[in-house]
Amino acid sequence: MKNLFVLIVLMLAFCSASAHSDSTYSFEGHIGGGFSRNLSTFDYPPPGELNQSGFNGFARFLWSPEHLLEVGVEIGITSMYSITPPDSSALDKSTLNAYPFYLVLGMRPIDNLYICGAFGSAILSSVAVVEGEGNTAVTSFSTSVYLSAAYMQPLTEDLRLGGEIRATTFDRYKDFNMSFNIVLSASVIRY
Repeated sequence: MKNLFVLIVLMLAFCSASAHSDSTYSFEGHIGGGFSRNLSTFDYPPPGELNQSGFNGFARFLWSPEHLLEVGVEIGITSMYSITPPDSSALDKSTLNAYPFYLVLGMRPIDNLYICGAFGSAILSSVAVVEGEGNTAVTSFSTSVYLSAAYMQPLTEDLRLGGEIRATTFDRYKDFNMSFNIVLSASVIRY
């Protein structure tokens, strides 16, 4: 339901996009990463120490035509959470990471402000480190949606640096993440 609401908001925002004043086409590459926090609550708190903070990183490639709307793809990694059980447990640590792949829609409603929305799927990898036994991994798939806003300060004509705030949902385990990222953007092709 949350994903449907986010998609409807994105569709309404992108339908209102008007022509962009820049007359050139470009392909832009964005790389970024930063702090991620899982804001989900657990019905049954796990024994031991639950760490819902982690990191995330991504690489995004966007096509920017003569319109306000941009389209592209993104891949990334997000730390969801880790659990360190009590010393009496044979389990040393358990982690859940997401490896998402998104179709991204973005726009620049005003100079230096970027708004992006994306939907796609994610590979969720849960790894348990068992004392003396090695690692046990379980992989599952999830749908995922995110909405982000970034302020990008131009460094040169083709290079920008900025900060991004992002809200992401992963349906499989009903996880909701907020992340704060540093983003480097470059126009790689202009025509």
